[in-house]
Amino acid sequence: MIVRSFTQAGARQDPRLMLAEWSAVLAGDAPELVIGNADVTLDLVDVRDAVRALRLLALHGESGSAYNVGSGVLR
Repeated sequence: MIVRSFTQAGARQDPRLMLAEWSAVLAGDAPELVIGNADVTLDLVDVRDAVRALRLLALHGESGSAYNVGSGVLR
């Protein structure tokens, strides 16, 4: 089984990771926001939802199938 999980966000995320860093800047706790390509669309998944999806796939996923753990919305 192949599982592609997209960017996950959640409580107690390492502050060096992108979303935690951006949140600190927006909250005024960091000096500036530095991003790379602003034309990229991110698919974000709450870490609790990702864990639920992985558990369900472990229990009910089909061998040889591919699954995306994300919003399911194409842009």
